[in-house]
Amino acid sequence: MQKVWELIALLKGGIPSAIIFVEDKRIATRGWRWAPASLLTVVEGIFQPDARALRWRDSKLGTLTRLGLGVNYPGYRINMK
Repeated sequence: MQKVWELIALLKGGIPSAIIFVEDKRIATRGWRWAPASLLTVVEGIFQPDARALRWRDSKLGTLTRLGLGVNYPGYRINMK
């Protein structure tokens, strides 16, 4: 599956960032724990199986790095002094 994700990233120019929020079973290898272990339909979880297609509609793309998937989301930095 790691090779499949590499090919998807090459074809699409990255991996849709929303992939980090899916409930599917993940690849257990270090640096790949963000990646679903299968692209087959799963019946467990709070989302309907039809909602799985939504992960591919994310316009934000993450970048594969040697440490994992790099994504960028808005947020706030809070400094406690």
